[in-house]
Amino acid sequence: MGLFRKQVTPVEQPPVAAGGSTSDKLWAGSNAALDKASAVYNKNPKLIGGLAAVAGAILLTRMKRGAR
Repeated sequence: MGLFRKQVTPVEQPPVAAGGSTSDKLWAGSNAALDKASAVYNKNPKLIGGLAAVAGAILLTRMKRGAR
């Protein structure tokens, strides 16, 4: 089934000039993170949906416990 097999794929960082500003570096880093997240989602959309459902159920359970 391979549900828990880890596949390591290198993520290419976009080139940033050595003298680039902090906002340029932050922008490039966030774009790289979004690219990696979208690649993971495109490979495993059902897994991500399942994790979101479990996280939602945990959140609702904890909110319900706090309302007592």
